[in-house]
Amino acid sequence: MVTEFQGKPKERQSRVIKKTICIGLGGTGRDVLMRIRRLIIDKYGSLDELPVISFLAIDTDKDALQTTGLRTGNTYQGEEIVFTDSERIAATMTPVDVNTFRQELKDQYKYNRPGPCHHIARWFPPQLVEHIKAIQDGAHGIRPVGRLTFFHNFRKIQKAIESAENRTRGHEGVLLKKGFNVEQGLNIFVVGSLCGGTGSGMFLDVAYTIRRMYSEKETQLFGYLVVSPQLYGDTPNMNGNVYAALKELNYYSTPQTTFDTCFDLQNLIEIQESRPPFDFTYLVSNQTAKDYKIIDKNKLTNVIAHKITLDFCGELASALKEQRDNFRLQMLSADEHPFKMTQRYLTFGLASVYFTRDIIVQVALNRLELNLTKFWLDGKGQSPEAQTLLKRFLINWSADKSSKDYFLLKLEELTQDTNKNFAQTLKTWKVNLDISLEESKNLDEIEGIINQLPGKLREQFRTVQPGETESTRGIWLTYLQKSRVSLIDKLKGDIEQYWESLLNPGNADFCVNNTRAWLEAFFTELNDSQRRLEEQKQDLREMYRLEDLEKKWQDTKQLIDDFQQQKSLPFFGKNKVGQIQSEARNGVQQIYQLIKHNFDFALVEEALKICISLQQQIQSLINQTNNLNNLFQDLNVFYQKNESDLKQVNFDEMSGEAILPEEDIDSCYDDFVEVNEPYAQLVSVSLKIIERFGNNQTLTQLLKPNLVDEPHLKQIINNTVDRQFSNRGMSKVQSAIKRFLEHYPISERSKRLEQILLESEPLLPINVSATRYFDDPGKTLKIIGFKDKDEPEVRQFKEILKKEIGVADSVLKPMQAEDEIIIVHEYAAFPLRIVSGLEQMRQLYERQLKLAQSFLHNDYSIDFFEMIPPDANHVNQIEHTFFPCIALDILKHNAQIDKFELTYYDQFRRTEEAIFLSSVWREAVEQLAKRQDIAQALIEKFEQFKYQLKSQPNQWYTYYFPEKIVKFIAHIDTLPKEHFNYFDRGKVIGEKATDKELAKDGIIQLFCLEMRNFLGVMEPQLTPSTNQTNSQPILTGEVLEPEIEDNVQSTAVSQKSSLEQLEKLKLLDKYTDDFKQGFLTQEQFEAVKKLIFDQ
Repeated sequence: MVTEFQGKPKERQSRVIKKTICIGLGGTGRDVLMRIRRLIIDKYGSLDELPVISFLAIDTDKDALQTTGLRTGNTYQGEEIVFTDSERIAATMTPVDVNTFRQELKDQYKYNRPGPCHHIARWFPPQLVEHIKAIQDGAHGIRPVGRLTFFHNFRKIQKAIESAENRTRGHEGVLLKKGFNVEQGLNIFVVGSLCGGTGSGMFLDVAYTIRRMYSEKETQLFGYLVVSPQLYGDTPNMNGNVYAALKELNYYSTPQTTFDTCFDLQNLIEIQESRPPFDFTYLVSNQTAKDYKIIDKNKLTNVIAHKITLDFCGELASALKEQRDNFRLQMLSADEHPFKMTQRYLTFGLASVYFTRDIIVQVALNRLELNLTKFWLDGKGQSPEAQTLLKRFLINWSADKSSKDYFLLKLEELTQDTNKNFAQTLKTWKVNLDISLEESKNLDEIEGIINQLPGKLREQFRTVQPGETESTRGIWLTYLQKSRVSLIDKLKGDIEQYWESLLNPGNADFCVNNTRAWLEAFFTELNDSQRRLEEQKQDLREMYRLEDLEKKWQDTKQLIDDFQQQKSLPFFGKNKVGQIQSEARNGVQQIYQLIKHNFDFALVEEALKICISLQQQIQSLINQTNNLNNLFQDLNVFYQKNESDLKQVNFDEMSGEAILPEEDIDSCYDDFVEVNEPYAQLVSVSLKIIERFGNNQTLTQLLKPNLVDEPHLKQIINNTVDRQFSNRGMSKVQSAIKRFLEHYPISERSKRLEQILLESEPLLPINVSATRYFDDPGKTLKIIGFKDKDEPEVRQFKEILKKEIGVADSVLKPMQAEDEIIIVHEYAAFPLRIVSGLEQMRQLYERQLKLAQSFLHNDYSIDFFEMIPPDANHVNQIEHTFFPCIALDILKHNAQIDKFELTYYDQFRRTEEAIFLSSVWREAVEQLAKRQDIAQALIEKFEQFKYQLKSQPNQWYTYYFPEKIVKFIAHIDTLPKEHFNYFDRGKVIGEKATDKELAKDGIIQLFCLEMRNFLGVMEPQLTPSTNQTNSQPILTGEVLEPEIEDNVQSTAVSQKSSLEQLEKLKLLDKYTDDFKQGFLTQEQFEAVKKLIFDQ
């Protein structure tokens, strides 16, 4: 495979890269990280080629980290990509850990004193303590459980992050030779889903832990957070988790909020951080604002992986970084809603027209695996006749090619006594008897021999007499049985050896179908042999016993006795001796036949047993071979379907379009195998696969019980083929532009490109037309990157983009790689309130909050303000009442509980009621917006105050304005920058004029103007109030003289002048902090200082 690092050094172009840590949280984080690893291998050949990129996966499911989750298994293009031990952290808690934690919290609650888990008890829901179980297979969608595992494993996680950062160091020289300039600084990407319990539960803690560990300016922290419950089941709890997590994220991303926690009580690792969790927070859903939707989680994780890879080592990384720097100022500005919502969020879309080198390699490898199973099934295409294979085998069993009585011949040949078989022994015995009879010369000699014959006949017969035991059974029958056992073993060994040889990939007759044909022919042959043997057995009927011999001999003896009686008669002649000899020989012959019959009967019986035993063996081998056949047929079907599935990768893996031409697949396959010797490669890989299961070079190794099943065999095949061939694929780079233009006719090219551009829209449905939202063009980045060459296809492609679709020339960016066209669309600096679909999510969230067993938030002690604020006009109405009320002490501040107290008369209960509002202005206004009854009570009290004042307007000028309003303004002017209400000062008391902007009135200034208009021009009164400074006046109808208004205004101007210098110093402090945190460049900071002191 060609990678970016191959070729001569002079052909490489230097590219900037930063040390990078990719941290994946939960299952989604693991999936994204795995796809990033796969992309690195695709582009650079090996993970080791980019040693400055480090990985860490954190999950509460310990088993999930042991696999890749990819369809290619734990290897990719021959390389192991599963996480190593140093790259994964199982953030789990055993039953013992959980029981200890539970008891410690119970003791703390019981005795009301801090314990070892006090830092966790601050935020962990007490109601959840009794319900928590061992955490080893995930957080089960409970966010506080996910956070708990982070705290429990904090030291281990912190050490793993440090180790991951250390792995990125010391590679500058090596990478410089490979064309990479390692830039100073560190990028850290945190990716996960907010839908479940693990990623959603610990993402903020991970971010602030990294903030603490790497507080240097050069470290940039990115968050890629998935907010689409639809991809995970779309349950109410998932929607609630996302909404709760976003509320917390929004809270800590808002100025004047602080993330305050203790991770390690023993080592006093505490964090108080006012910065947002991430420098760049990307929110990613599964759909765009224009209805393009990703319905497969794997596809979304792949899109995110592509984007992150582009950020740290892609050719467009510098363009993306440059635009992000431009986004920063936009993100620091507040939303135009009265609540001035934070806008520290980004989203992105990405699509690609790409030459799918990895998919082409996978399809070609899959085709190789398909051809491998076909080779196993059909061999090289040779199909010798089954009878030919059978004859080759049987020739070793019998030298007599014409005889089919293999078992009789082999068994009889094998059964011997003193190196003689039964026929030879019996014949010798009979010949000896015949000679002894023949050599008798007279009646006395023959009579002596005949008297010995019964014993000799019985003795020989007993060698073949039937019996159930060895002691009663004839010795030759015992020999037969023993020969049958040894012969069965030998014949079975021969059969199995030949069977294995036919399943040896190196055999010329190798294949499953040939083996099956041979077995079927053999089984038929055995059936024929069985039939013949059974016919022979039927002809032999049964075995003779000793009494049958006795009867036969008695008949012979009777004839001999008759001849002996006749010899005393006068007419008896010399030929009588010959007749007796002849009759005796006949008797011996008959007994000989009886003995031979018994042996033949036993021989047929034992041969029949051999035949039946071999039939059973052959049937077993047929079944096993059929199992192999079925297994390979299933694999064959799988690989055929898998090729089809791989070719549909455009819809399953990536937004955009995959270029997958058939001729490139064929070319890649040819790179894998020798065109002239394709079967040599198939034999080689077959033997390597077989070696994984045993030493025998035969497919029978795959039949070992409890060892091989289809998934296991697939994995072995995939790993073996991947290792042996993947590095040979695709010897040349193809042009994505050229292939794309070839794929579509002229009339369809622009239409298809427009569709792909729509797929690259940001993956978050944002309503940029929302009320009081300003959609600045500077919030958008669009890039189309491709290899810009002076070739007809490239010129035509650019013409389609610019002239037919209307893409600006500034959007087009040149790249070196020509095997893909990358389209990136980023959108930044927006408040969460304009994200479509959040309102429905909020309804599910609020419903989940009412459930007893619902634990959505990670800190039950904090009231996180809403990210979907009330209607702006309604908020304005409330604020124009609320702020004058706190300035005039109509809404009093209760210092003991640090809340505003509103007292009103409850008409229904006829009692004075007290309502407490947050001392954080935004939260208080939010409370009032939610409670119309309370807001109305405040409005009525405010209106009542104004109308009482109208009858005594002098109190406004003598007391309320100088003593309340002016002092309130002075108080607000001196709020420290870290105060939670500091951010809203301008809205309340207005902004001063600068050389670039006019002064802006605040709510209090507008209220004062309203009061002047409301009170009108007052007539002078002679009796001024005697209670103007130290206590609130009683409204008595007195009016202030006209001159007093001028004096009050003069006093206010004087106070205003005295505060201007303080305001300048405070403003300088603010921008100095921004400069230190990297939000302003040196030039910007100098310009700001000049503006401040030149006012």
